[in-house]
Amino acid sequence: MSGPPMSAPPTTLHGGSPRQRWRALGKGTRAVIVVGLSFLVANIALSVVDSATRGADETSPTSSSLSTGRRGLAGYASLLRRFGRSVRSQRGAIDRAALDPSTTVVVLDPDSVDDASVRHLRAFVERGGRLVAGGGDPTWVHGLVDGAPSWSFDAHGSYHANPAAPEQGFRTLRSDALGSWDSPGRTTVLAGTRHDALAVAADVGRGRVILLADSSPLQNHLLGRSDNAAFGLSVLGNDRSVVFAEGVHGYGNDTGLVAIPGRWKVAIALTLLAALLLMLAQGRVLGGPEEARRPLPPPRGAYISAMAEVLQGSKQPAPALAPLQQRARVDLARRLGVGHDASDEQFRATALAAGWSVEDLDALTTPAHDRHTVLAVGRAWAHVEGDLP
Repeated sequence: MSGPPMSAPPTTLHGGSPRQRWRALGKGTRAVIVVGLSFLVANIALSVVDSATRGADETSPTSSSLSTGRRGLAGYASLLRRFGRSVRSQRGAIDRAALDPSTTVVVLDPDSVDDASVRHLRAFVERGGRLVAGGGDPTWVHGLVDGAPSWSFDAHGSYHANPAAPEQGFRTLRSDALGSWDSPGRTTVLAGTRHDALAVAADVGRGRVILLADSSPLQNHLLGRSDNAAFGLSVLGNDRSVVFAEGVHGYGNDTGLVAIPGRWKVAIALTLLAALLLMLAQGRVLGGPEEARRPLPPPRGAYISAMAEVLQGSKQPAPALAPLQQRARVDLARRLGVGHDASDEQFRATALAAGWSVEDLDALTTPAHDRHTVLAVGRAWAHVEGDLP
C-alpha cells in the first residue's frame, strides 16, 4: 500500500532556474541588489559621459592635458612624465590659483581668459615663473608681454628652428598651419622667420614667456612628427615642474557628486524614481518566493479526519456513511471471492482468514454513531481501496 502524497520540495538558492533562485531571495535582499546595480549603472554612465567630455571624444577641449582626443595634450603630459617631469593639472579660476614661480605653467587654446587672469599670470612670470601660452587667435597674450607680436591666419605647415635662440634641441617643427606671428615685436623668434614665426619668446621680469601662434605641434596627433616632442621638452626650462591650466578649459575645483550638473542630478533622481515605481508595479514578482509546484490537497488521513468532524457535527453519521460502508463491503467481497448473497458470518470468516482485522470488519458492518466509529469507517475504506498501509 502506498503512503500519503509527498509535499513539494522547497525552493532553495542552490537549485532551480535563475528566475526561481531570484524569487527565493527575500524582498529586502532583492531591493538592495536592485539599488546597488542602479548605482553601478549610474557610475558607468557617468564614466561614459566623463569620457565624452574629456577623453578620446573629439568634442573634448582643445589643448587640454586631460584629453586623449586628436587635439588634446594628454600625450604631451605623458611624455613629460616619462622624462621625469612632475606634472599636475590646475582646476578652477586661474586668477585664484597659487602659482609657484619655480614651475612652468601651460595655457594653450583657453576658452576665455579675463583681465584678472592675465594680470595674475604676468605677476607669476615676473616673480620668476615660466609660461607657455598661445593657440588660435591669442589676442589675450598682449597683456603678458610688452610689444607682443601680431597674430595672422597666414601660416605654413613646417618651421625651422632659430639656431641663435636659447631654447635648443630641435631643428624642424610640423604644424596644422592654423596661424603664425607675422611680426615678432620685441620677442625672440624660436621657430620660423620674423614674418612667419610659429614660436617666439620674451623675458618678463625674472621669468620667461613662450608664445605659440599654433599649439598643434604639441597636440596628440602631431607630437610624434618632426622634432615636435623635442621642442615640447626644450620650452619648459630645466628641471621645472609643469602645471597645465585646466580651469581655462572649463574644469572646476569640484569633484564627485558636487561636480555633477544640476540637470544631470535631476535626471538621475528621476531614473531612480522610475526604477522604484517599476518595483512597486511588479509587486507580485518582487514578493514572496513562488511555489515550485501547484499546492496539493492535504494527505488522505487529514482529509478523513476533517470529514469525520463534519459528519460528527451532523448528528447523523450512520445514514451518511451507510452507502460508503456498503460500497466498501461489496468491493472487499469481490476481492475475496465471496458472493454478494453471502451472510455476514461467511463474509467475516473469509475476511479474517485473508488477514483482515476485526476492527476493519466491524467498521464495515456496524453503523457509525460517534467520532471514533466514523474514523474507523474511513480507515477501513482506505484499507479496502489500498490507499493506506
